[in-house]
Amino acid sequence: MVVAGDYQLIVGDEVQVLLPGDTEPSVMKVDLDGEIRLSGLGGVAVSGFSLDQAEHTIETALADRGLYSNPDITIDIANYAHVTVVGDVARPGRYDFTPGMTVATALAMSGGHQEWAVSKIELERAQIDLESQRKASNYELATLVLQEAQLSAKLQNLAELEPVIFRIPQPTAVNFKTRLDQATALFTQEQSYYAETLAFMEKEVGDLLRQKELFDQKLAVQNEILDAAEQGMARSKELLAKGLQTSTQQAITQQRYADARAKKLELEQAILLADRAWSDVLKAKSSFVEDRRQKAMTELMQTQAKLDQETLNYRRLVKQLALLSGGEFAAALLSEEATQTVSVQSSRKGRELLEVADTNLSLMPGDTVIISLNDPSFFDG
Repeated sequence: MVVAGDYQLIVGDEVQVLLPGDTEPSVMKVDLDGEIRLSGLGGVAVSGFSLDQAEHTIETALADRGLYSNPDITIDIANYAHVTVVGDVARPGRYDFTPGMTVATALAMSGGHQEWAVSKIELERAQIDLESQRKASNYELATLVLQEAQLSAKLQNLAELEPVIFRIPQPTAVNFKTRLDQATALFTQEQSYYAETLAFMEKEVGDLLRQKELFDQKLAVQNEILDAAEQGMARSKELLAKGLQTSTQQAITQQRYADARAKKLELEQAILLADRAWSDVLKAKSSFVEDRRQKAMTELMQTQAKLDQETLNYRRLVKQLALLSGGEFAAALLSEEATQTVSVQSSRKGRELLEVADTNLSLMPGDTVIISLNDPSFFDG
């Protein structure tokens, strides 16, 4: 069984590499030299490496070349290397690898005779396994279609979801109408929360704007009061010079002027704070809308990529099921004396050549299954 964390890359694997600054991953194949070719680096050896090791190797190479500072890349499996079946089978050739694939599965797809390749039980087991994977893939496609519809509706500010149903091979098998209703309810709830949050922010912007306008009006009145206080100061100085006003009266006039000026400064400070608060709320509102849009756009691109990949996976499974159900297992009748030899050859360490005693042996990407038929009666006479 292939385990993603332990899996070691091999010639023929296709990987998708997301480099720093790229919005979409690049798909490339591990070539015959065990390398993938990257712009600015050339060939980078990855065969025999786990995904984590390959990521570290490429990051180190990018940093050493000075192409990036502290690069952070992501590598995922796009498609596994094919499994090859050769020898005495009806349809020798290369077959798509799927997790859980066994020698029995490969023999069945290549049209081997059940007496020396796969038993009826093994064939049924392979069919059941592939059918289970096909149903799971159909369910995953429905999930991705709903996610795509939600994200598209969010970006276009639609009131209803518009899923691309034809992307789901069997929508009724996954109770799609009920799932669509549930997804619509969740989408409506999320849109309602978004609208309420946006309305709250807009109300806060309006309240702050009205507060600012009120402060402006108060400042205009205070300027008139201050002008009057300045005029009173001037008259007080004239009267004092003529001896028509006492120093106590002048002190009162000066205090009125000082109070008016202090009030003006207080209002100017309040206006400054109101302007800052108004600007902060506008920025918060803009960030809230833009962050939501950017997140939805990124998730939509990722979902569409997954949808395309899962569509290819579903088609592979359907093709493999068709091979298993092709009715060609009795293409060659063998004598009772016929015997078979099944072996698995691989460039992986520890799997260079395996003699197969049990056709339930799990295969790995890049394996070659070799079938040899030995019929002594062929040489009789």
